[in-house]
Amino acid sequence: MQVLERISLAVNDGETVTLLGTNGNGKSTLMKCIMGIVPPSAGRIAATIDGVEHDLVGKAPEQIVDLGISLVPEGRRLFPRLSVEENLLLGAYRRSARALIAKNLEFCFETFPVLAERRAQLAGSMSGGEQQMLTLARALMTAPKILLIDEPSVGLAPILVIHTIDKIRELKESYTELQPGDPHRRSRLRHRARPDRVRGALARGAGPQRADPQALHGIVMERTTVWTACLI
Repeated sequence: MQVLERISLAVNDGETVTLLGTNGNGKSTLMKCIMGIVPPSAGRIAATIDGVEHDLVGKAPEQIVDLGISLVPEGRRLFPRLSVEENLLLGAYRRSARALIAKNLEFCFETFPVLAERRAQLAGSMSGGEQQMLTLARALMTAPKILLIDEPSVGLAPILVIHTIDKIRELKESYTELQPGDPHRRSRLRHRARPDRVRGALARGAGPQRADPQALHGIVMERTTVWTACLI
């Protein structure tokens, strides 16, 4: 089944792009495509990391993570029987992140104080909002250059949605480049630099965006098409 067709999208250094679209329109598929989880059937996906361009098509997810690209997946995907600290340490498996474990752990605990208070608590016993904070912090433990966030507000109460969005904004201002994908349009657009819409099986970028050739970090997708298996 053809899910996305001829996607063109560019995220430049320091820029935030929000993917807008209702459920089932391909936002998660697009992020999985960038991460190498779902391979594209056509097109080009390139990431510039520290001024060096890398072709992501054909790379395994672990190779893409090792470049400095991390995904906060929909549904959180934590290890519920491990503690908060153990879940965070599992995020630091990237080679260049191992030497920064203490520094990144301190940063995560400063950003999310509740995680410091509950560092020995089992992740599965935490509330939905606390688990979302832990998922974000686990991704930060990889010391990412580019961070993709899929549906950060799913399953959360409205007040927790606002809190999560505020935390993402703080991270954007203090740490790295974020690319959220979420159907909560109104609250997100208050502080997002540029929206792109994903609609139906035929999806295109909101405009002819161009990558900055001088960028240190960024992602470019050119006329990317994605097919997935459909079970009947």
